[in-house]
Amino acid sequence: MNYIDQHLEIDDMQCYILSRKKPGHIFMLVNASEETLLWENFEPVLKNLYNKIQNDLNIGAIIAAGSICNSVLQIPDSEREAMSCIYYGSSKISSGIIRYNDIDVKYITDIIPDVTATIVRGVKSGNTGEIQNVMSDLRMKFKVNYLSRQQQSFIIYDILTTMQKYIDSPVLSEQLNEILSYLLNINAVNDEILSAVEDICIAIANQRKETQSSKNNELLDAIKNYIMEHLCDSMLSLDSIAEGCGISSSYLSRFFKANMGCTTMQYVESLRMDMVKDKLRNTDDPLKKILTETGYVDQSGFIRRFKQLEGMTPISYRKSYREMA
Repeated sequence: MNYIDQHLEIDDMQCYILSRKKPGHIFMLVNASEETLLWENFEPVLKNLYNKIQNDLNIGAIIAAGSICNSVLQIPDSEREAMSCIYYGSSKISSGIIRYNDIDVKYITDIIPDVTATIVRGVKSGNTGEIQNVMSDLRMKFKVNYLSRQQQSFIIYDILTTMQKYIDSPVLSEQLNEILSYLLNINAVNDEILSAVEDICIAIANQRKETQSSKNNELLDAIKNYIMEHLCDSMLSLDSIAEGCGISSSYLSRFFKANMGCTTMQYVESLRMDMVKDKLRNTDDPLKKILTETGYVDQSGFIRRFKQLEGMTPISYRKSYREMA
């Protein structure tokens, strides 16, 4: 540290060791005239320091510069900015000089899409665990990586404004707007607002999950009702059911299998088969008539299928039932 202190003192500039956060991270406060601290004047000094470290000490280094401070109150923010430069730089380069003003927007651009996209995915799927995980990771980034106040506010603002697209409830919309208003009136993101953001995202996810579940039930009921109304129609098919319910046949296939555990036409066959067996047990109608009334066309094909499912022919089934009765 003495080496760095001695070699950084040039003309009207003084260097003070602020702290040593951990091995390899040294923070300094540089006091100089405004003219000296202009980047075009200050950068050559940092390059000189960088070269001395490289050549004399034979080690790599990332030199990070935070914003210029106009008062002692701004020093902590400038220190966080420098730490942000180091964090960003260590993932991009092995050594070099990085100025906060050059990476701030790029850093925000890098981190926001992943965070917001993950939360949106959790909201859409109703996966509240995914939302909790990303918010926990975000808290760590805010605390450990010393993100600037601007970065923190920008990220939270992006999450909240994105969530507005996924709200159906006036109550949740009002709550989100209150959080946004609070965010715009504070100096820095705090634990209270992080918890509020997590809670509102989880509430939106749960609301969408409930809404989707209700819509799924309504659609499933509509499909079942359509099938029952047209069960005895020999022209009933996957395409005709889909068209009758206002959805595509491919979506009908996926949706029905996911909610019922069988394909749409397997369900139709099961209902028709139950109708046939009921008529075989309770009427003396010939098989051909029964099949016509229940939507079957191919009698020989039906007999093969019936035998495959019941282990006997339809006529044997009728006879067996009546003998048992």
